[in-house]
Amino acid sequence: MPTRDQGLGDISEFAMLDLGHESRSIRGQSITDSHGRVFRKLRISVTEACQFRCFYCMPHASPPVMRPGHLDAQGFARIAHALVGAGVCDLRVTGGEPTLRPDLDEILIALGEVGGTRLSITSNGQFLPKHFPALHQSGVRTLNISLDSLRPDSFKAITGRRLEPVLEAVHAAVADGFSVKVNCVVSRGRNDDEVHAFAEFAQRTGVEVRFLELMKIGPGAVDHVRDFVSAAEVESRLATGFGWVPLARGVDETAYRIQLEGGGRIGFIASESKPFCGGCSRLRLSVRGELRSCLMRDDRIPLAGLDAQGILRAAGLAFRAKPTERIERVDQAMHQIGG
Repeated sequence: MPTRDQGLGDISEFAMLDLGHESRSIRGQSITDSHGRVFRKLRISVTEACQFRCFYCMPHASPPVMRPGHLDAQGFARIAHALVGAGVCDLRVTGGEPTLRPDLDEILIALGEVGGTRLSITSNGQFLPKHFPALHQSGVRTLNISLDSLRPDSFKAITGRRLEPVLEAVHAAVADGFSVKVNCVVSRGRNDDEVHAFAEFAQRTGVEVRFLELMKIGPGAVDHVRDFVSAAEVESRLATGFGWVPLARGVDETAYRIQLEGGGRIGFIASESKPFCGGCSRLRLSVRGELRSCLMRDDRIPLAGLDAQGILRAAGLAFRAKPTERIERVDQAMHQIGG
């Protein structure tokens, strides 16, 4: 099985490689690899900062929101525009927590103007409502909001913050016409007894609840054996109170989903127990403009200063280096990678 040390080699020299026919072939065409995967989705981390203190991501103090070398709105848009020319059709803004960027609205609008893509955002929700106008203007229709507990005491224990503003953001987003997905990282002894409550929440509100397996990333790997709850176990708990039918799953979708009888959709992201590396269509762009092939790999390709063709060549190199099997763990924290 691949390890996290299997990187891209001497990536500092990649821009001087003569890729010949391969270089020409990616202009205006999709970037693919020898396993039949197609590069379609770009995750864009606009900050490493977050005001939450989730035990599995950032239990300690956050880095500054802005540092020298961080991309601005036009920097993100320039890279996105080049990659849309190679078949990318799905952009997701992530963090850290995106709403801590003072220029988030400008970033969203710039990305929305790239065109030809579906644009969405992942947020902890606390400050999200004030960005609704810019989200609408940029064409965002889907919001992913992290919500690890429906109980104030458990939510505070997991995140270090209050539950009420996040719940208010979820309800406000639904009322404002957004399609909302709620992401719940399931952890034993913290929130695994809330599976039924979340299913009822999905039925009651119309949001899609997605149960995520705790990943071996950064702080989440420390007590993973103790904390881990598999998607299969969550399904088993749901089966005691709910009937459902499975929904179709795309080849590159991270979640497999079910439709509950009586209404409500549930998704399962089984990154640990049922990895989907073989169909993964994603690359990740850091706030510093570095392209990363996988959540579980430390290697990065800097895109700063490259023209559109150079960005495409870098993306081709990164995508073809993606692992096809699950890597055991990575030490870098999730907020530094882009969730």
